[in-house]
Amino acid sequence: MFTPKEIQAINQSVSNEEFETEVWLSSDSDTKNNRVTYSFKIIGIKPMISVGEFYDFVVYDITILDASDKLKKFLNIVLNFFIKSFGKEDAKQKLKNYLKKEGYILININREIDNFLSYFVGGGYPHSTMNDVYISDELFEEIMNIVIDK
Repeated sequence: MFTPKEIQAINQSVSNEEFETEVWLSSDSDTKNNRVTYSFKIIGIKPMISVGEFYDFVVYDITILDASDKLKKFLNIVLNFFIKSFGKEDAKQKLKNYLKKEGYILININREIDNFLSYFVGGGYPHSTMNDVYISDELFEEIMNIVIDK
């Protein structure tokens, strides 16, 4: 798959890049009507099973840098639920875990990263997977400070 030198070159080429894509808010959404700005970094290779065989998967982390206003409001509601249920200390971690488990928000990002990586394997399937998702401090503060009118 990718050598350490190739991973370093890819990471170097995307290190200052921000990508933007449209995402679904939930499984009930008919259209991708929310925008997310993100960056990613390949963190290594991990052997994983796909269709009964082991392949070397490219493993990457995603950082969510910005989101559309509607998505920020939605995440504020989710965040406030976590704060009321579990306290403020782990709020950012809980929101991060929510994003990681809520595939509808990240599925298009993962597809775009797969498509990007496919260029480096001659257009073939790159065998890649997300390791973790992070929320930028600026975005988290914006989400935290939203006041939703009742």
